Amino acid sequence: MPRRYSYLGKVIGLNVRSKSAMVKWHTTSSGYSTNSRSKINIKELSIGKGCLAYLCVGNTVVSASGYEGRIIGINPYNQSVAVRWHTTSSGYSTNSRGTIKARLLSIASNCIQGICVDDSVMSEGGYVGRVIGVNPNSLEVAVRWHTTSSGYSTNSRSTVSAQSLYIEKYCERYDGHARSIHFDLNFASELNGRGFSYSRNAKVQ
Repeated sequence: MPRRYSYLGKVIGLNVRSKSAMVKWHTTSSGYSTNSRSKINIKELSIGKGCLAYLCVGNTVVSASGYEGRIIGINPYNQSVAVRWHTTSSGYSTNSRGTIKARLLSIASNCIQGICVDDSVMSEGGYVGRVIGVNPNSLEVAVRWHTTSSGYSTNSRSTVSAQSLYIEKYCERYDGHARSIHFDLNFASELNGRGFSYSRNAKVQ
């Protein structure tokens, strides 16, 4: 499971001398209501708006271990994001929250190395599935597998190298241009800050 749990709350006080904040928490990492207050180092807090490189609050993401969720906060101090997870790597529902390094997440849009979200793919071991996320940092893709090499049904998720996959069927949402480009992370971050869509924020190889 993605590491570290996250409470949701509102900053009600700041201490510039100790670089800490007083927070009134309203939701626990498991989704339960609370009304507690506590002090926390501001570097440990994620803010519920904005973007971190190509990842923005509201984006659907997939962890390296196969959890699916939505970004609910970003932390530029330690380059991490807070995520509300809704599906485990086994396909079960969950309502947990946690923080994770941004570089470990796949985003549920775009393409890397000619493979795009929603493409039907096959692993070297013969598993068949659908791409649900791409990670431009690690050049890996997240896949929701539906058929094992023996032909049995499955609902597992995992992240694999883009270079190791075979494309069974291309998603029509992305054209040849989108498949021939790769993320320029600095450019994507700049455009996100200006309110542009990042579906094509990339540089020709």
